[in-house]
Amino acid sequence: MTTSQKPQPITIKGSWEDLLNQAHRAAGNNRAEASELYEKVIAGLNRLPESQRQANNGRLQELLKTALGNLHVYQTQREDYDAALATLAQLQTLVDDEERRSWQQRAAMVLAQAGRNDAALAELHSLAESPAATQTDWGNLVTLYTKLKQFDEATATIDRTAAWLTERRTNGKTVRTAAQDAADLANLACIVALAQGDWAAGIAHYDRAAELEAEYRKRPHLLYARLMFYDQPALALPYIGRDTHHAVRAGFWHGVALQRLGQPEGARQRWEQVVKTLNPRTDSEQFVEMVLTFYALGDKEGVGLNGVLRALQSGSTRSWVIHFLAGLGWLLRNNLANARTNFALAVTRRKASAEGVKLSAELWQHCTDLLNPERQAQIVEYFETEK
Repeated sequence: MTTSQKPQPITIKGSWEDLLNQAHRAAGNNRAEASELYEKVIAGLNRLPESQRQANNGRLQELLKTALGNLHVYQTQREDYDAALATLAQLQTLVDDEERRSWQQRAAMVLAQAGRNDAALAELHSLAESPAATQTDWGNLVTLYTKLKQFDEATATIDRTAAWLTERRTNGKTVRTAAQDAADLANLACIVALAQGDWAAGIAHYDRAAELEAEYRKRPHLLYARLMFYDQPALALPYIGRDTHHAVRAGFWHGVALQRLGQPEGARQRWEQVVKTLNPRTDSEQFVEMVLTFYALGDKEGVGLNGVLRALQSGSTRSWVIHFLAGLGWLLRNNLANARTNFALAVTRRKASAEGVKLSAELWQHCTDLLNPERQAQIVEYFETEK
C-alpha cells in the first residue's frame, strides 16, 4: 500500500513568493543584495491596500511579516543595528499584542548585542512592568543585569520579582504554587551568587531550589555546569554524582572535573565508560556532551565529528553550537581551514540570533581543555573568553 504525498506549492516566477525566496537565498549566502531584495518585497507589499494583503487568509500579510522578520535577522547578522531595530519597529505594527511582546524581547537582545545596555535594560523593564508581564520577563532582566556585572541591581530585581509573584498569587492570576515560585527565585539567586564568586551562597540557593521543586532535583547540571564554568571542579563533583537522569552529560562532566583536578587517567576511564553505554536512543538534549566525550578521547575514528557533520547535512538543526562542534572536531584533526570556516559560520548564526557577536565563554572552556596554547591562539578571535 502506498501513501500519496501532498503536492508542494508551485512558486510562480516573478511572484512575491519568488522574490522573497531570492532574498532568502541571498541572505543565506550572506550576499549584500539580500537587503535590497527584502526591501523590494516590503515596499511593494506595503503599497497594497491592507484589505488586499489580508485576502486569501492573509497570504500577502504573512509574506510581509516574513520578509520583515528575515530582513531583521540579516541586518542583525551584519551588525547593522539601527536598521535592524527600525525593521523590528515596523514588524511590531503588524502583529497582535502577544507576538509584539516577543519582538520587543528580540529588540532588547539586539540592543544588548549592540552594546546599548541602558536601552536594552529599559526595554526589558517595559516588558516586566507591563500588565501582560511573565516570569520570564523578570528572569531576562536579572540575567542581563548579571551579565553586565550589575549585581546589586540583579539582586534587587529578584526581590521585585518575588513581590510581583506574591501579588499574582494573591490575585489568583497563577496556577503555580508558592514553592515553585520560590524555587525559581532561588535559581536566579544561584546564578547571581556564582557570577560574583560566592560559591557557598550559590550552592545554598540551588539546594533550596531542589528542596522546593522536583524539576531542579532532576537537573543538578544547572549547578554543576555553572561551577565547572567557574573552575570549581571539586565543588561540582558531588552534584555530578547526583545526576541520574542524564548519564552522558554527567559522565562527560565527571571526566572533565577529574582532568582539571589532575587525574587524567581517571578522566579517560570515565569517558570510556560513557562511550560504552551509548545507544541510538541517547536523547538529543545530551548530543553536545556525547560529541565532546568523543573529542575528549581524541576522536581518532571520527565518530564525534561524523555525527556532527551528519546533523548539519540532514538540516535537522540550525544551532550555531553544532557549527562550533564541527569547528572543534576539525581542529582536533588538524584541519585549521575547515575549523575556521565552521567557527565563522557559528559566529554569523549567533549574531543573527542576537545572542552575541562572538561565541560564548562557556564554549571557550572546551577549547582550553582540549587544545594546546598554539591552537587556542589560532581561533581565540571567534570567542568571548571573559567569565
